[in-house]
Amino acid sequence: VLSCVSSERRIQVFGEVAVFSHDVASTVSVDGTVETLAERESIVLENRGGTWLAVHEHLSARS
Repeated sequence: VLSCVSSERRIQVFGEVAVFSHDVASTVSVDGTVETLAERESIVLENRGGTWLAVHEHLSARS
C-alpha cells in the first residue's frame, strides 16, 4: 500500500456501539504495477469500560 485517502466519513453512535464508515482511495503496488482502488470501509466499535475498541471491520470495492 502506497497511500490511502479517506473521504465521506460518518460516525453513528448506538449507545455502547458505534459504526464508522468512509470511502477509501487506496494506491497499491503489486509486482511493480501501481493502481488506485475505490473502496468502502465500515468499522464497528464497542465501548468497553470507557474505551472504544474496534470489534469488526469490513472493506469492499465501492460500486
